[in-house]
Order: sequence, then C-alpha cells, then structure tokens
Amino acid sequence: LRKDTDLPQCDCISLLDLLHHVPFETQEELIKTCYSVLKRDGLLIVKDIGDRPKWKYGYNYFHDRVVMGNKELFFRKPSDFREMFMKAGFKVTIRQLPHWAPFPHVLFLCRK
Repeated sequence: LRKDTDLPQCDCISLLDLLHHVPFETQEELIKTCYSVLKRDGLLIVKDIGDRPKWKYGYNYFHDRVVMGNKELFFRKPSDFREMFMKAGFKVTIRQLPHWAPFPHVLFLCRK
C-alpha cells in the first residue's frame, strides 16, 4: 500500500475489511490514490467496521486482535470515514449491513 505503483485507470475499486488494519495516514494516502486512478464517475466500494452497537464493535475488536496477534488496529467512526472520503473528493453513501451478523459492518459507496 505504501509502495509507488503505476495503477491503471479503472471503473471500480473495492477495499473490504482492510482500512482498520492500516495506519490512519496511510488510509488517507490510499483513498487519495484510489480517487486519482478512478475514471470519471468511478466507484470506490469500502466495507469496514462501524462502532455501533458497542457489543459488535467489541466482538470484532477481540476477533481482530486474536487473528492479527498484538498488532495495532486503526478504527474510525463511520462519520470519520465519510469525512475522509469526502475530503478526497468523493460523494458518499453509507449503508449499515445486516443486523444478524456479529460484526458491525458498514458499506461506503464513494462516487468520483
């Protein structure tokens, strides 16, 4: 994610359960890169972890700590994700994903 790459222009990019594993500054750089390589009207699809309800957030935090070991996690509130996407130039729609899942997944549809 931090390496310079020559990415082609594309119509759609998806980032699924990734951003909360990436340092905040790198998240912002990655989102700017996504914006720059998306074609006009391109779509960035991001699924990540929300902070509500608290028990689901806690369950996911515990799960990620077990899976990732003792590595630092970089969670943002959905409103903070939205702000980051908008700062990069995206128009953002937020969707809360199914309530039956044990994780508080949030879907961000970010249109260039």
